[in-house]
Amino acid sequence: MRAALTVALSLCACGDKDATDSPEDTERAPDRDGDRDGDGVPESEDCDDGDPLVWRESDWREGSMSSGFAELCAGYCARKLSGTLDLSEATPEEVATLGCLTNIAGGLKITGNAALTSLTGLDSLHTVERSAIIAGNNRLRSLSGLERLTYVYDNLEIVSNPALTSISSLGNLSRVVDQLTVRDNPALTSLVGLEYLSEAEYILIQGNHRLTDLTGLGSLNTLKGIHVKNNDGLTSLAGLDAFPTKIGWVTVSGNDALTSLAGLDNLKGLRDALLISHNPALTSLTGLGALNEVDGTLSITNNDALTNLTGLDRLSSADYLYLRDNAALESLDGLKNLGGVYVINLYNNDKLTSLLALERVDYLLGLFIVGNDTLTGLDGLEKVAWVSELTIENNLTLTSLSALSSLEDVYGVLLVTDNATLCEDEVDALIAKLYTVPATMTLSGNTGTCPSE
Repeated sequence: MRAALTVALSLCACGDKDATDSPEDTERAPDRDGDRDGDGVPESEDCDDGDPLVWRESDWREGSMSSGFAELCAGYCARKLSGTLDLSEATPEEVATLGCLTNIAGGLKITGNAALTSLTGLDSLHTVERSAIIAGNNRLRSLSGLERLTYVYDNLEIVSNPALTSISSLGNLSRVVDQLTVRDNPALTSLVGLEYLSEAEYILIQGNHRLTDLTGLGSLNTLKGIHVKNNDGLTSLAGLDAFPTKIGWVTVSGNDALTSLAGLDNLKGLRDALLISHNPALTSLTGLGALNEVDGTLSITNNDALTNLTGLDRLSSADYLYLRDNAALESLDGLKNLGGVYVINLYNNDKLTSLLALERVDYLLGLFIVGNDTLTGLDGLEKVAWVSELTIENNLTLTSLSALSSLEDVYGVLLVTDNATLCEDEVDALIAKLYTVPATMTLSGNTGTCPSE
């Protein structure tokens, strides 16, 4: 009976037990009192004496695997893989044999698999020490099987899985050392499953067109940057409840249904950049009410429904301010506390009529006012005393430069060109009062009628 059992186990494991594994080979009589599962291995040496199919203690299987998966767990309660596990061509039946696998020292790769609908079989996996890539799997509907996954020590990529509706099985994931990418999963409706994730270096949420908010990221408190891009159904950034008060990057771009930035309410500062662009329904910057400083670039571009900057009322400093191609932007209201800024770029904001909110700005490295068709004056810039580079160009209805009354020094470059209704007398008056006149100047195409004419 035991000989038959041993042969059966050997066949199942696709290999024989060695002399250490098989007590019969050493002619040791089975101790039924110390061998509850009757596999011939004493309880003291058996990794699970309640299961006759496993007896071997945990060890490392050397190398990578892309086939022959059944041998990995044969006889083992738990095992680790020193290389990469590639399941790109694995069948569901083969994945189901991997129940002992707890740790992958290399990466996990599941790409272009047309057979898998879930990842059942990886139920013991808790650590991937390099990247885990789950991409291009046409039938994959869920990540069932990854319920114990806790750490990914490089990138976790969930990309282009057209049938994927849920990532809820990632409920124990707490750390992604590099970047978490959830991209181009058209059936995914929610990020629920990431509630335990507290740490990631970067997060990219892109091209998930049925995703409506960011619920699921509520424990995220250690982060360098987050990019939320091209999610056509996203109406809210809600879900970032534990968001860090200061991080590196935030990008919110190309989200067609997004109307506000509510959800970023904890954000007080950025080390690198805040980029808000191509959100055609965005009417408000509500959600940025706590933002005080941007130690880098604040860029708000191509948001066609945005009429003002209300929501940035606590912002006191930003190294570089770019406001470009916001077709409905009428004023800079919201920037009334902005004083510390190095460069201001105002490009092609067709309805911009007022700069009054810039009344605290005094010294600049660069001031660029270009292509703002309805801007008639520069009121709001009365405190600007010096600037390194000044460009005022192609502002169709600009008639006056008188608001630059405190400007005394332009150190680098001065361009005042192609302002069709600006009188040359205005330009001459500006130059005449400068203490420091730049070596490079271009003053042309300002063809407005002067009172003296």
